Amino acid sequence: MAAITQMKGCFRKGVFALLIVLVLAMVLPYAIPLPHQETADRATLAPPDSQTITVNDITTIVERRGRIGDPAVVLIHGFGGATTNWHPTLPALADAGFDVIALDLPGFGLSDKRFDADYTHASQADFIAAVMDALAIDSATMVGHSMGGSIVAHFAQRHPGRTDRLVFV
Repeated sequence: MAAITQMKGCFRKGVFALLIVLVLAMVLPYAIPLPHQETADRATLAPPDSQTITVNDITTIVERRGRIGDPAVVLIHGFGGATTNWHPTLPALADAGFDVIALDLPGFGLSDKRFDADYTHASQADFIAAVMDALAIDSATMVGHSMGGSIVAHFAQRHPGRTDRLVFV
């Protein structure tokens, strides 16, 4: 009986020690100060051949390859993505004879990130339509990767006359 009581005491001490380690592991990283880092602006971080566009009070980066007037293809990244996800694809589609556009969705990449913005997929689809208006693109093949697939599906539903084809990646 004494051995069981002793084992219970050791078990409690072990659980208590484990809890202390877990709490320290969760709190300690926030207690260590980080060195000051300079913040680079959007113009410094953006690829040299990209352009900055502001629509609906949101500024974003747009990368465009190919010839204006060729059939348009709009590339929409997934959650956590940016135009950089499409860098291998942009020149290949441009070489194939398309006017290719990739943009950072609001809240992602080098676009504005605000607490008061609407980040629903329907709102993102309307933002894409506004960017297309700013670039004088009437309609395009819409390509969506991951979450971008949901957004281009919303785009096709909300702007059916502007959707030539849908591609889901």
